[in-house]
Amino acid sequence: MIVLVETGAGFWAGSLSLVMDALHNLSDELALLLLWFAYAASRDLSQNLLRAANLFNTVGLIAMSLLVIVQAAIELRDPQPLPGWVPALVGLWILGGTLRELGRSHAELLWPGRIECGPAAHHRD
Repeated sequence: MIVLVETGAGFWAGSLSLVMDALHNLSDELALLLLWFAYAASRDLSQNLLRAANLFNTVGLIAMSLLVIVQAAIELRDPQPLPGWVPALVGLWILGGTLRELGRSHAELLWPGRIECGPAAHHRD
């Protein structure tokens, strides 16, 4: 969902940073999908999928970096004003979702002692 929102808002606002972040998130998600398949696959296929995930993510990041460099050069020659509230609003929305997920996945770090996990949670002395 983040990819769709960032892409739509990025094109609507003409924000290269939102579009590039959406592409970065998409490449990460596709690499994670390949890694998930690698985990579920046989050993030989798993090795090939791991290599494909690494290659996909590396090539994707290099291609996006080159695109950012080219677009930045174009923007430096002919800068265009951006509606600043669109990237800011989308960024705040993404920050809120990220903080919510961090709270879920790292609850023990945020609230020590409140959440017990592992073998110690089942054996009290």
